[in-house]
Amino acid sequence: MPFKKYNYGSVQEIKSIIKDRYINKPLSLTKYLNRTKLVVCSYPGTPFYESILTGPTILLYNFGSDVVDEKFQEIYSELVKHKIAFSNPKDVSLHINEIWNDIDKWWSSKDVKNTINDLLLATCQIQDDSINIWAKFLKNEIKKNI
Repeated sequence: MPFKKYNYGSVQEIKSIIKDRYINKPLSLTKYLNRTKLVVCSYPGTPFYESILTGPTILLYNFGSDVVDEKFQEIYSELVKHKIAFSNPKDVSLHINEIWNDIDKWWSSKDVKNTINDLLLATCQIQDDSINIWAKFLKNEIKKNI
C-alpha cells in the first residue's frame, strides 16, 4: 500500500487491522505494481494514478480534508458510487472482502471502467503521440542550450 504522510490516521487504522507484511515500504510501488492483486492508496496523487493505470486500485481518502476543485466533484462522486474510492476504512474492508475472490469481475465491470476512463480524461490525458511530443521538446531544449 503506497502512502504519504497525508491521511496518516487511515494508514494507522489499516496497519492495526492487517499485518505489516502486507504493507509495502515507501517508494516501493513500482517494484510490486505488476505483481499485486489489488492496490489501496491513501492519497489521490501519483501512486494512485500509476496504480489505476495498471490494475485494480482503491482509494481510501478523506475527501473532506482537502478542497476538491468543483470540476472534479462529479468524478469523485462517481469513484465513490462505484466503490473505487472510500472515506471509511471499514467500508473498504467490506468491499475488499466482497470482491476478493474475483477482483477482475468488479474491475472489468462497465461502470468501473467508464468511471476510470472519465477520471483519466479529466485529470491526466495521455496522448497517442506522447513520445514524439517529448522528443520534440527535448530537441528544442538541446538547441536552446547549444
